[in-house]
Amino acid sequence: MSCGCFRDSLHYSSPSHGDWGVVRIGMLLPQSVQLFICCSGCGRHGALSAIHQGYKDRLFYLYLDQSDIVSGYDDLIPEAVEDILSRLEKRPRAMLLFVSCLDDLIGTNHEAVLEELCRRHPEIRFAFAHMNPITLNEALSPPVSIQKNLYAMLDAPKEKDGGIGCIGNLERISDCSELYFLIRSTGGKLRHISDYTSFDEFQEMAACKKNLLLF
Repeated sequence: MSCGCFRDSLHYSSPSHGDWGVVRIGMLLPQSVQLFICCSGCGRHGALSAIHQGYKDRLFYLYLDQSDIVSGYDDLIPEAVEDILSRLEKRPRAMLLFVSCLDDLIGTNHEAVLEELCRRHPEIRFAFAHMNPITLNEALSPPVSIQKNLYAMLDAPKEKDGGIGCIGNLERISDCSELYFLIRSTGGKLRHISDYTSFDEFQEMAACKKNLLLF
């Protein structure tokens, strides 16, 4: 049914709408970069958003063509990583490797790729992440799975402290919130991923005794 308000022609939805997509969420990880492995059409949203939000220097793309899809592209990923690292002035502490819906259908051997990358660069933490909108209605949708990827970067601490990890919310709670006073009164500290600027400091979140999940 047409309301008659618009011409019957091609409509375009702007990809750079400033919201929290998987690119921006992934960029919360300190000292990290991202490599998207996808067809060119799949990458335009993240690329334009990264420019708009100031993350373009941390975002890279390995665009796949039809021959790559048919013959397999597992071997192309380590080559792309080497190219990225050779161009960066400062080596990252972590790299998220994003695959698209296409990979859900093909089934790249992620474990083999990660094993090779970790062998070459043991000082960098590598992890595969998913930008697959076909799973939006599932429990492990992209906004959920990317957060699992982020916190999987935390190493188990020797002991826990009285800290409270604030996870799920993408922006830290305002300093004027009474929640800080409440937690401090019990001897604890509220921690959020955006509080940290280095990967080593981010590891402090692993020491939290409890987590407060907010959406």
